[in-house]
Amino acid sequence: MARYIGPVCRQCRREGEKLFIKYGIKKVTIDDLVKAAGIAKGSFYAFCPSKEQLFLEIVFSNQNKMHDEIDNFIQKNKKLPPRELIKQAFIWILEQTEQYPIFRMMDSETTEYLVRKVPRDVLESHTHDDSAALLKFEQYGVRFSYDIQKVAKILQTMSMCYFNPTQDDKDERLATMNIIINGVLKEIVEDD
Repeated sequence: MARYIGPVCRQCRREGEKLFIKYGIKKVTIDDLVKAAGIAKGSFYAFCPSKEQLFLEIVFSNQNKMHDEIDNFIQKNKKLPPRELIKQAFIWILEQTEQYPIFRMMDSETTEYLVRKVPRDVLESHTHDDSAALLKFEQYGVRFSYDIQKVAKILQTMSMCYFNPTQDDKDERLATMNIIINGVLKEIVEDD
């Protein structure tokens, strides 16, 4: 996926994010994107091969902002036991996603659609980014029972559960996620 960051790209990302949030990825067309951004189709394709990859670029960009912020969270909570540190960080990340409405679009239907439409290496790069973020926890004494890529995929799957459209109430989603994460952490984080 292109990592070009110029005015055309920024404008298309900004307008694309608005359209994706309002209509969903399936209903937004390239024509909608270029019209909203005020660019030609050729300009769009110069930095992004598809609307699906633009969508993922927006998601990944927002997620990278959160990954940058996690350092501060870890530093403030580094005295917590390893499982509790991971749990609190995961819940903190889920709560932070409320600032990024595009994350609410990442339900199972959208994920399945993206898996069909986007090259595997693009999707795998996302797991690699999450894996790099998880390595920060190892610096604070967290030892994972599985390789870091497997842990990243497990946590990604749990994140999708949080955005389950059948649970509209944030408190209900957090209570459900609290139970799930307690069980998963017993499996993926080694005892102190």
